[in-house]
Amino acid sequence: MDDLRAVLSLAAGRPAGPTAAIIDSRTLRSTPESGERADYDGGKRKKGSKIHMAVDMLGHLLALHVTPTSSEDPGEV
Repeated sequence: MDDLRAVLSLAAGRPAGPTAAIIDSRTLRSTPESGERADYDGGKRKKGSKIHMAVDMLGHLLALHVTPTSSEDPGEV
């Protein structure tokens, strides 16, 4: 995946490695397969899992982490 991201970045005229990242999260509704990972998010009023992701400036995935929705986003108080 790293090699593909480097090739696509070079093709777009950007450096091969990421120079900046965008970090965000979203809550996805649970399915029966979610099992123990699914939890209730009081702020969004839905049961599911929270996905935290980082992408480079072209939108290519750098990192992905799945947590229960009851966990707080980094920086939230």
